[in-house]
Amino acid sequence: MNGVKLSVTQGAQGWVVDGLPPMPPAPAGEEKAANIPLSAQALQQLPFKQLALADATLNVVGNALEATMTLDANLEHGTATALRLAGRALELKLASATITLAAWKLELALDEAAQQWTGNWTVDGLGVESEALQMPALSAQGTLAIKADTITFTGSMKSQDKSYHAAFDGQYSLVKPASSQLMLRSAQLPWSGGNIALTNAKLPLVAGVPIAVTLHVQKVAIDTLMQALTGSKATASGVVSGDLPVRVSKTGAITIGKTSLKAEGPGIISLSPEVIPGDNAQVTMVRDLLKNLHYTVLALDLDMAPDNTLSATLAVEGANPDALGARPVKLNVHLSGDLL
Repeated sequence: MNGVKLSVTQGAQGWVVDGLPPMPPAPAGEEKAANIPLSAQALQQLPFKQLALADATLNVVGNALEATMTLDANLEHGTATALRLAGRALELKLASATITLAAWKLELALDEAAQQWTGNWTVDGLGVESEALQMPALSAQGTLAIKADTITFTGSMKSQDKSYHAAFDGQYSLVKPASSQLMLRSAQLPWSGGNIALTNAKLPLVAGVPIAVTLHVQKVAIDTLMQALTGSKATASGVVSGDLPVRVSKTGAITIGKTSLKAEGPGIISLSPEVIPGDNAQVTMVRDLLKNLHYTVLALDLDMAPDNTLSATLAVEGANPDALGARPVKLNVHLSGDLL
């Protein structure tokens, strides 16, 4: 069949293929494996030996996503039992990001003895674009196994220069979708001269499940953080590293755990005077010191206040060659406001 157009929509009755009746919902509390043919005998029930789709168009519209894709498919059984799928020009729009794929391919063969389909998948030109993240095109590959009740997979992905890379595995339960999860064994992306990394992070594969991960901040430029924390009213040299616990609630609210990012060597920090309000001798002295503070120790502590706003405390040790006769000082500067 050439040029078939398939539309899948999500409504009150769940996911429905346009033109077909909705699947009847399972009775409350009932758990049932998916009806996937896993033997030659089961495949014999199909009214064909081979089914091929060419240049099919797939449109998916859900409550939180929209997707379009061109699809080729081939299923044959008998002497050789295999399923081959290939997609092109995939665009997936989520609430906060757009994911694109230039091409992807999946090839599976039936392992009747193990009662499963097994094979490999590849992806080319994977791109992610959102307000918070702009990623270059990635390539990915991995394995896939489909059983009556579970889909398991492994994979790895990387950018052409390997600055973005990840390795992962996971499973999707066809019986209990809420238990499905992705294990991100390792992941890294560049940010502000350094890297943000994850190791052994468990991520749910369904919406509405809390997420808790720890971001490893590695040699990130202090200047980027200080400009973000002060509305571009500060500059700094040097890099910081540390762990940043992050939790995302069922509703998508972000909570950051207590964090300390520490400088890995000496540097210079300069805060604009209006960043430090107040009108007394001590405040004036602090303003003068922080105009050109040559620090030897620097730590940026982040924490959530009871009202769920993020605040920061800057702890520095050093001296300003232009103030107080270059005497060594220790300062703790609290930056208030919602830094998120």
